[in-house]
Amino acid sequence: MTKPTYRILLDRGFTRRSLAIDYQPRAWSADRSNGETSHIDEVWLQRELRSRAEGRDLYDSELYRLDSFSARPEGIVLHLGDTSYKEYIATRLPSCTMKRADPIGTAIIPISADGFIPVGRRSSKAEVNPGRFFTFGGFFDRQQDCDRHTGRPDLFHCAQREVKEEFGLALPEEALEGLGIVYDELSCHPEISFGCRLPLAKADLSELDWSSELADLTFVHVRDLDHFVRDNEEEITSTLVGGFALLSKWMTQHEDRAVYA
Repeated sequence: MTKPTYRILLDRGFTRRSLAIDYQPRAWSADRSNGETSHIDEVWLQRELRSRAEGRDLYDSELYRLDSFSARPEGIVLHLGDTSYKEYIATRLPSCTMKRADPIGTAIIPISADGFIPVGRRSSKAEVNPGRFFTFGGFFDRQQDCDRHTGRPDLFHCAQREVKEEFGLALPEEALEGLGIVYDELSCHPEISFGCRLPLAKADLSELDWSSELADLTFVHVRDLDHFVRDNEEEITSTLVGGFALLSKWMTQHEDRAVYA
């Protein structure tokens, strides 16, 4: 039996109003030993040399770590701390025995007005999942994805930013709905899946500025999504496979799903 490449941690939708965040910046790093810190530095140096030789993009960035989460009747609570891409590189292998960095990623699954999901291939130079099918998203960045007045993490801003940067489309917050949390068992980090209804049709989306992050773009109708996953699962990023499973369930729970029949 093939070992699963993802695990669904949370199978429950949420909006900004039903999402709360408990932020404790040093919840993880405060307990790290000097030996673990030295190990992280050594792994990063080795990875820098390897990435340079392979021609891949690599840079450190300040990220948010998912420490834990809780589901309550009134909504979802995410318990977050600080981490970095450097720390993630040193703890992302399945064989790692250290406590993982577990930076939160986002995967936004847009659906066009006529029922198509734009899916592209990541650049061959991408440091994570090069050349694999993905939609849009990235890591929850401490420098960019926080409330400018309070400094507190803003997950929905992250989703909006990623769609704007990678697809050239400015989305209102109400177009996004959280679908759940998927854990990548290969690259070892959690990812928040978002569903996103778009006012534009497939023909309009193909004209947008998506080429900065994706090597190409194809469109999968929602009624063909199961077939697409079965035919291409090994080429799809692990968390997106889980995100598609959450999306399929989400669509069956909405009365207006007939618009995509």
